[in-house]
Amino acid sequence: MSDKTYTLLFFENKFSEVSDKDFIETYKSIVEVPNQDIVITLIREVWDWSSFNDWIKSIQASLSRYNHTVYFIVNSTFNYSEVDDSLHKYIFSIDFFLSDAVFRYRYDQTLKINAKWNSDNSQVLFLSGKPDYYNRYQPVLYLSQQGRLHDFVYSYHGTKISDLRDINMFYPNQSNIVNTLKKLSNILDIEFQRNHYSGYPFDPNLYKNTVLSLIPEGVLDYHTSGLIDIKDLPYSYSPLNAPFITEKTYRAILNHHPFIILGEMNSLKYLESIGFKTFREYLKYPDYNEVELLQDRILYGIENSLYFLDTYKKYQSDIERDTKHNFENLIKIANSQWNSISLFNDRKLFLDFYLNCSYELDRKDISKID
Repeated sequence: MSDKTYTLLFFENKFSEVSDKDFIETYKSIVEVPNQDIVITLIREVWDWSSFNDWIKSIQASLSRYNHTVYFIVNSTFNYSEVDDSLHKYIFSIDFFLSDAVFRYRYDQTLKINAKWNSDNSQVLFLSGKPDYYNRYQPVLYLSQQGRLHDFVYSYHGTKISDLRDINMFYPNQSNIVNTLKKLSNILDIEFQRNHYSGYPFDPNLYKNTVLSLIPEGVLDYHTSGLIDIKDLPYSYSPLNAPFITEKTYRAILNHHPFIILGEMNSLKYLESIGFKTFREYLKYPDYNEVELLQDRILYGIENSLYFLDTYKKYQSDIERDTKHNFENLIKIANSQWNSISLFNDRKLFLDFYLNCSYELDRKDISKID
């Protein structure tokens, strides 16, 4: 990064739908101030990166007349092979939700965590977030049918169901399902904003008083259900460099919790590739996350959580060791990523990046950035 002043632009729109002219018009008051470093962030959502190469070139060409240098901070689903080698120096990839968890732990003075796995428990934690997705409502529905919801500390916002596309796909012509789910609503004392639980703040006692996290991750590969073709998905989905792991998983790791992921196929393999323990050896179906059919993958994950409850005491010392390892690995990876992003040598930009890209962070609560 140069000695120019910088402007950080938090970009949540689908970049492929925003032309360079639209971009300049939207940020006219910013871009017309010459000689800046413009830092564009695309980190909170899953993107189809196939058009990113051309988009970068068009943005850079349009802003060059103002003598701007344009940088991009992208999430870990990005693959550098998608763009020309000459553009690599302007692009910085980060596992945002991982680093966000560590940033909060290190600098947010209001954050409290569960500092050690507590094996003296007998329930699983399930925080569903948005109620409309298969991996959010199916566990609650299945566990209710099996008479096992009492084994879970769970949050499900069934009264906030607003999008029926998912439910209708898996339960066609069964209008009673929505009413059933509404009756299963259970609201824990957590923040619920933007139609979902933002992840922060949280009550660390949720982790202290439970023995396992059953995690409905943010993106599902619905085309593996056999019910819909990938081209007909209601959102952009393309083969990713890595599964999209969010704060749901990294928050559990931060709180020294073992976990089971209800999410994209090969999520566990990705986490293992960056050094995390995924607790397979304590489960009835250790390869549950590699099962292709979505419905079976979710079912095996739920069944694994019940099996874990019945057997984990045989492996207490090993599980505690793994949760400690994961916490330390989380810190290690975040530090490594921060050190690899030269933009973050400017500590003000580093702070502004998280204050702008993270939800429910207040500048007054942030301790001095070292």
